[in-house]
This record gives sequence, structure tokens and C-alpha cells, in this order.
Amino acid sequence: MEDTLDVIKEGMCGFLYAGVYDGHAGAEAADYLKDHMFKCFQRILEEDDRCVSLNEPEQCSTDQRIPGTNDCPSEFTAKLDAAFAELDAALCEHLRENYDETVAREAGSTATVVLVRPGNMVVCANVGDSRAVLGRKGQAIALSNEHRVYGRGGAVVAEIERVQKSGAWIDDGRVFGVVGVSRAFGDWEWKIDGLERTLKEGVESGMYLADFIESVEIKESPIITRPDVAKLDLDEDDEVLVVATDGLWDVMTSAQVVSMARLEFSRGRTAQEVADMLVQKAIERKSQDNVGAVVVDLKGAEGWAAAKATKKSAGEKLLGKLFGN
Repeated sequence: MEDTLDVIKEGMCGFLYAGVYDGHAGAEAADYLKDHMFKCFQRILEEDDRCVSLNEPEQCSTDQRIPGTNDCPSEFTAKLDAAFAELDAALCEHLRENYDETVAREAGSTATVVLVRPGNMVVCANVGDSRAVLGRKGQAIALSNEHRVYGRGGAVVAEIERVQKSGAWIDDGRVFGVVGVSRAFGDWEWKIDGLERTLKEGVESGMYLADFIESVEIKESPIITRPDVAKLDLDEDDEVLVVATDGLWDVMTSAQVVSMARLEFSRGRTAQEVADMLVQKAIERKSQDNVGAVVVDLKGAEGWAAAKATKKSAGEKLLGKLFGN
């Protein structure tokens, strides 16, 4: 199992933290991220003057927020860019010091993480192709971008252009014809410091033609750890948040996942039970990848019960009108 999950229910400034990490070439990178990713967010929040207490969100000052955004903490994107780069460097060093050369060069992982304060805001940062989806009034809202170089959509086009601009090439929907994601932690052999050796070995093994490799000029790392960061206000219309690895999304659409989750919550299921159900559904649908999912209930048991009662009352009134009662 190379997929790893992490949930911290009571984080700095009243946030719930959840992360999913999809490892490749072993679980070493994903395991490291599980142990260290939250510290990135914690440090950023601790450095923000408006977030002053771990378990007292009421002390998180609101007077400096940008109107209408619930912008806490400030400058999150820039800070996460730097923090993720530092974490990637620390991961690569950890792999070199603690594992054999093959693991140190090849191990990597995606990361999709969220900070959630129900009724207030959600912050999502992602690297790779794991996905975070918000369910709002039955509609699925994407919080993350999938960093791939195949498929359709603006995010895919942007990734293709970025990778090609770096000097790398794309073959059969993969960077260098090998790497399935265009952003990842680890994957040292496909980043700028390891590429010269990797491409040379590719020529020696017959994977690449020598003349072709000599014509290639890599200007910067095509595989990066810069996250896409999204911040969104939450309100009473928000129902569920699902963060999962691509093993789930390969066999279900975001709309299907939100619909299933809403149905199960309306039946009184817990967030853990809903997450287990989604994983089982993916397995039944013959997902070819490992599946990991975190589900966050944004309404709570009372909210779902109230919504169910309202729906029942509305149905009874409609029947009354239809039959003249």
C-alpha cells in the first residue's frame, strides 16, 4: 500500500487538517510526507500574527482579513511554495541517508492537503494527481488541479506548456516517456540535479537515442513541487469535503462521489463510514490503483437530520396539495 492518509482534527487556529499522499516506487516518500507535511502548515500558521493559539480559534484575529475572503493566514501561496520546496529537499536528503540508491533516486509521492474550518473556510494545496472536492448543495466543486500531461482542460494544457518550456519532452502522456505526474515530491532522478545521470543511463540502456539526448537542453526541472493553492469561503450550503488518491477518481466522477457521500450522511453514517464506503465502491469497480480517501462532514449529524426533516416536510406538503389535503 503506497497511499498514506493523515488527519489532525484540532489544529492551529481551529483548523482540521487532512492529507492524502500517493507514493510511487515504494511508500518511503509518502510515509515521510505523512510525518512532516503538517509541520509546514503549522509553522506558517504560527508565524502569522493573526493565528495565536492552537486550540482557541476565537483568538484568531479577523480585523486584518481581506473583506469577503476569510483570508487567514495571509500570503498562504507564497509561503507554501517555499515550505514545499524545503520539504522536498529534506525528503530527498532523508532518502539518501536512510535507503539504498535505487530508493533515493526513484521514490516519490503526490500530496493533496486541506485545512478546513467548517462554516468559515477551506485551504487546499496539491502537488500531483490526488484530488480534493467540495460538495455544496449537491454540486461538486474542485479544489485541486491534477498535475498530468495527458487529458483535457486548462490545467493539463498549462502543465504541458510548462514541461515543454523546461526543455523536457512528453511521450505517451508521460514526462520523458516515464513519469506519470508532472509535479511530485521526491523523484530526484527526474529533477534538475539528477537528470544528467538519468538521461545518460537511458542512452546506455537503449531507452533513448544518443543523438536525441545530445540535442536536448534542460533549462529547469520539469518535475516540480510548487503547489496549486485554493482558498474558499464556507457557509451553511457546504456539506462534505472528500480528499482522495487517484485510485478513487479513476473509477468515479467528482459528482458521483459527492452524491454517494450525501446519501450516506442523510442515512446517519459517520465520516469514517462514508470514507470506507467510497474505498469499497472503488474496489468493486475494479480500480487498478491503491485507494485512499478522507471525508470531512461539514454539516454534522444535527445538520443532516434537520435537512432530512425539511425534505420530508416539503414532500408531505406537496402530497397534500396533490391530493387536496
